[in-house]
Amino acid sequence: MDNSKIIIDQIFQKLNADTSFDYYTIKGLINLMSYEKPQYSSYEFVGAGLNSLVLKVNDDTALKIMKVTNQNLELLKELDQRVSNLRTAGKNNYVQQVDSSYFLSENISNTSTPVFYVQEMDLCTGNLDSYLSGLNQKEQSLNDTQNERIAIQLLDALMIIHAFGFIHNNIKLTNILYKEQSNGQIVFKIADLGLYRLEDFSKWNIQGRLNRNAQKTIDIYQPQEAYYNQYSSKSDLFCLGLIFLQLENTNFDFQNMQISEFVAFQNKLDKNEFPFEESLLKDSLLSQIIQEWLKDIPSERKDEKAVLAHLLLKQKQCSLNEDLQVYSFNFQAPLQQQVQGQAQLFQVSSQPQQRQKEWLIDWDYFQQEGSIFEMIKATFEAQKENYLNQSELKLIFECTKERKKLALDDDSISIISKVLKQLQFAESLELNLKKNQIGDLGLRELSDALLLFEDLIQLKLDLSQNMITDMGIDYLRHQLKQIQQLKKVDLIFNENDFSDSGSVVEAFYNDIKPLMNEFNISV
Repeated sequence: MDNSKIIIDQIFQKLNADTSFDYYTIKGLINLMSYEKPQYSSYEFVGAGLNSLVLKVNDDTALKIMKVTNQNLELLKELDQRVSNLRTAGKNNYVQQVDSSYFLSENISNTSTPVFYVQEMDLCTGNLDSYLSGLNQKEQSLNDTQNERIAIQLLDALMIIHAFGFIHNNIKLTNILYKEQSNGQIVFKIADLGLYRLEDFSKWNIQGRLNRNAQKTIDIYQPQEAYYNQYSSKSDLFCLGLIFLQLENTNFDFQNMQISEFVAFQNKLDKNEFPFEESLLKDSLLSQIIQEWLKDIPSERKDEKAVLAHLLLKQKQCSLNEDLQVYSFNFQAPLQQQVQGQAQLFQVSSQPQQRQKEWLIDWDYFQQEGSIFEMIKATFEAQKENYLNQSELKLIFECTKERKKLALDDDSISIISKVLKQLQFAESLELNLKKNQIGDLGLRELSDALLLFEDLIQLKLDLSQNMITDMGIDYLRHQLKQIQQLKKVDLIFNENDFSDSGSVVEAFYNDIKPLMNEFNISV
């Protein structure tokens, strides 16, 4: 390449002091690349990390180049295998896909020694950091729907990574890329798929890190458990929660906090307090998710599948998700198709002429063998004519110790909800779903089913000792307000996962009680 010296000089001049790439490393890279990959038409600097360099080689392609050392060679080989595995997910998703990857080697003493590891991928328009900075410069902001649509894409990408058994371990604004499509839409993707083994943060604890960096600013993207060598997929959710917080507050920079601010941040987490000023939270679904994911204890962070389901459901209600193709959510497709297929068995073509006063469904009707889906299906199939005749419907699915293996989860509730939608002429409905494993998604399914009961006057709902949070019960409250003929309501939600039981009760008494002749709630 005749102009190689000019290219090397241009790249070197744009490097910052924090990268390990020096002039001679870049020179060796460009010379080796020109020989091994003559199809690349140019080399333009895009960005650099401590041990990596990103170059644009044509209008559509960028290269991420990492230096190979004796210390990281085996790690990079493992990374290359993982990237190859992830490539099988295809490109139509929100993970920045590596199109190809290879090692560049040079002959030293008649042996081929790898010196660079290269990932070839689509060239994107920029990263989320520059995107938000551009909005701030224009004094623009994103609305709730736009934020939620970005959140869906990022969570989808993370679920793909987790579905392959990987942990990202480095989620931050600069590792989230975006690309402007020809139709004007913007697609966001999680990049920097290092997927490394967990870094041993425990070798230097937080206090040691603070002492060593006492005069510097630090970032807070790594959750506290990382420093005790306990990083998990739940830690990725913590990092993504911080991304969501910055989506909602584009002019708030927490990437480079002072030491005192960082200590205050961690102290609040230790006390299970929200680590930022409450004024940063909005009355939005995304703010509720942020609070769920910034909890100090990883196991208390809301399951990613349930959160994605909430986001998708809200977008569908807005009729704005036609262009959202969430592929990792479809990893659950076989189970969802099974549920939907079984639910269709309960549909009937005509409404019976007579009504029975009451029909009671109890666990005693169930066989003791087989899956929960099979038992629900068999019970409804055997007795459905009776169910469809009733004016009072009582379903008891309380899970006792003897039946613990048969506990209902959100997928099970989706079947029951589909059946309930066929029984919308019942005037009295009692559901006992105590001591199961029902979460917010299951309660949302039930809440939507209740809206179809045109004659429903009396409702008793017992979901004590489940896994419902503020998001789920808030949705139920919203739906109950829409059932105009409903006059008597008894709700029992003891021993769930509410952040503040008093606030839940107050909200129901303010919104629901004035609409009812009789109203009781226990949380």
